Amino acid sequence: MLGEYTSLEGEVAVIPIVVKTLHEGSLVCVASAQNNSEIVPTASHPHSLKVVEPVNGAQIVHSGPVELYEGNTLELHCEVTAGNYVSYKWLLDGQLISQSPFHYVAENHLRISRTSSEDSGSYMCVATNTFNKTRVFSSYSSEVVFIVKDLVSSPNVSFTVLKEDSQNYSAAVTFPVGGSVMMQYDFDFGENYAIVGLRFYCKLEKGSHPQFQWFLNKTRLHDRGSFYYVWNQHPKQSMLQLSVGRSSTGTYHCEVSDSFDNTTAISSKRQYLDKDVLNRLPILVVAVVFGCFTALILMVSICCCIGVMFRQRQYGEKSLWNLEMERMNAAYEGDLDLSVYNEDPDVVKTARGDEFDQPCEASVDELPEIEEEKKTLEDELV
Repeated sequence: MLGEYTSLEGEVAVIPIVVKTLHEGSLVCVASAQNNSEIVPTASHPHSLKVVEPVNGAQIVHSGPVELYEGNTLELHCEVTAGNYVSYKWLLDGQLISQSPFHYVAENHLRISRTSSEDSGSYMCVATNTFNKTRVFSSYSSEVVFIVKDLVSSPNVSFTVLKEDSQNYSAAVTFPVGGSVMMQYDFDFGENYAIVGLRFYCKLEKGSHPQFQWFLNKTRLHDRGSFYYVWNQHPKQSMLQLSVGRSSTGTYHCEVSDSFDNTTAISSKRQYLDKDVLNRLPILVVAVVFGCFTALILMVSICCCIGVMFRQRQYGEKSLWNLEMERMNAAYEGDLDLSVYNEDPDVVKTARGDEFDQPCEASVDELPEIEEEKKTLEDELV
């Protein structure tokens, strides 16, 4: 019973309750007559009460070391100090961890069955609950960093125990080495694009405690020399920086062994380095440049020939048209001579007499001009 209240007739009973998670469930109000057992008590319909406690105090709980080797199992739990109706998310370096064949995510439990170096990083769990679908409460755990180490060697380990005296013992441990080693390089250019510097990179495919060694013509190169410098950049890569010259000519390679046992090593491919060879243009590049230049000259020549042929054709057609016009004009003039001037003299004389027998009203001053025009017409007719 949560509470009891006595009211007067017709008064509404109000029972104050400090809600806690233990109050969750079905609430029923029972009304009965005071000091009168003959009146049967009545009960209200049940009312479901859900109590949401804001989540708080999320933290990651795990057993075992924070450093482990690949292939092992990692199990984490997310626990909270307060809260109910909680949902959980797991993050690795800020990225959500999804369900996969090797990653089992269920509520507040995360299990990675076969770890690898990709599982290394900072883990965090996020606990969340919601009130009335409007207010969201979240609690973030502290980050826990796990390091998963790859094996550079086979997991088969052999050792020999040695007794030095009655109190001291020692053991000789050996690892058989495995994996692959890759060697790459890039250049530094000087004046006229000549190669003046070169960097070799020796990379280990798998392993967490390797030991790198560089060799020039089977002679080991130590940390620093007159033309080189060795720098182990991170656990899986070493760099050899060179000044390209006469002293740097030769065949280079790197070897990787376990830092606990250097009796067995893995070697990279060998690379020959020579200053003259490096600065010599490859035959393929020369062929490509020469081919492009030849193709350009050929295209320009074809364009010129097409232009000349088009111009000759244009001017040739114009000349033929001019000749045809001249021929037609000459023929037309010949036709005029025959049709106009090949007339009967008597007809011409009659026409001439009729033309000039017309009465003339011109003045005396105009007679010389008329005579001149008459003469010009007669000459034209002849």
